[in-house]
Amino acid sequence: MVIGIYYTYDMWSVNLRDTVLGPSLEIVSPDQTGNALPGPATTLHIPVTSITDLDIGYRVTPALKLDVGANNLFDHRPPTVPLLANGKPADGNNVNGEPYQFSPFGINGGYYYAKVTLDF
Repeated sequence: MVIGIYYTYDMWSVNLRDTVLGPSLEIVSPDQTGNALPGPATTLHIPVTSITDLDIGYRVTPALKLDVGANNLFDHRPPTVPLLANGKPADGNNVNGEPYQFSPFGINGGYYYAKVTLDF
């Protein structure tokens, strides 16, 4: 579900968008098949998550606009893959502390920016 608001007042503009994603899950195992045999299968869950994007703009002149904003404003990231009793990741990879690879909102967290728009 996506909810958005775009508001302008005089030289200002605000674009706020919220995207609700999930829940998501994946079944993983040390042999990377998702089967319970020969090793334990683990279900990885990502709960319902809300991702907020915000852009605030100011029109300096009719031809020049400045914006600052963020995609994934609150820096949501997926959980990390749990370790099994033997110290290895449950998904069979060799990287400890890696994020879930199936996240619907990506693994890089927030993206923050400033931009200049020139109309001619």
